[in-house]
Amino acid sequence: MKDMFNEFKGLDVRTELPQKDDPLFKVFELEEEIIRTYSVNDGVSFIQRDGFDTYQEIIKYLDKKLEKSILTPRVLETYVDSRENIGRTNETLARGVFSGALLELVCRKNNDAPIFLFGRGKQFDYLFSRAILVQNVYLENIQGHSIFTNAGREGIIESLTVNNIVGNQLLAFSAKYGGTIKNVFVNNICGDCLFLGAGEEGRAEYILANNIKGLHSFQGFARLGYANHVLLTDMRDPQILTNQGRIDNLIRDKDMNPTKERLLRDMQKIVETYSSKNGEERKSADKKMKRLQEEIFQ
Repeated sequence: MKDMFNEFKGLDVRTELPQKDDPLFKVFELEEEIIRTYSVNDGVSFIQRDGFDTYQEIIKYLDKKLEKSILTPRVLETYVDSRENIGRTNETLARGVFSGALLELVCRKNNDAPIFLFGRGKQFDYLFSRAILVQNVYLENIQGHSIFTNAGREGIIESLTVNNIVGNQLLAFSAKYGGTIKNVFVNNICGDCLFLGAGEEGRAEYILANNIKGLHSFQGFARLGYANHVLLTDMRDPQILTNQGRIDNLIRDKDMNPTKERLLRDMQKIVETYSSKNGEERKSADKKMKRLQEEIFQ
């Protein structure tokens, strides 16, 4: 799976500061300010539960500084395309939290408009870390550790599809402490600790995970919480689902039948062709995805 990004090798990543009339100019300015202000800390406050107040400070500040015309899916897409974020440092953590706040504000301001992000094989550690609201987001072809870590914590992941990701701790510690996962589909993931500690004291409605290569997936999942519907297929992890909480409807490989296998294949086809569709086609595909997810658990 690590070769999935070969087609993107050699592509340039835009890192230069845009012109002042470019909406991205203000985003870059604020990113630098947030990193300068918050990366002087030891970084723990962003990850631990007591980081909630710090994140709320960042959200309120960015909401005041960024006009609604800047907070669009297109600007968010350009921002992700313009940055790489590599390593586990205070600066990379602060940038990841900034990206999470930016995603949350775009979700809030755009009335459930779909957000499609195609990473072109780049690396962005901590991408969208700590975003309290994640709504109608599709992310594919990206590398990075701790992507969406702590997302939906004390908040909600409304609808999220993740495809072709290399990195550890994807969605780790998400939807904790009263948080909710309504609908998440992860497909073709290479990395350890997927959904590690997710849903603790929280709840999940639909989670589907297919073709996962890594260890320790779903450890501590839904502990002191619960999940309604979880599908785990093609996962080579002998230590999956340890110390988990209540799961009402769990589907594993042994539970699959021809009908469920067909439905899962249809879902994979939709996910793998998102990037080739236009806006209206993607909306139609998203509706079909939700219908297929409901049918597979019947």
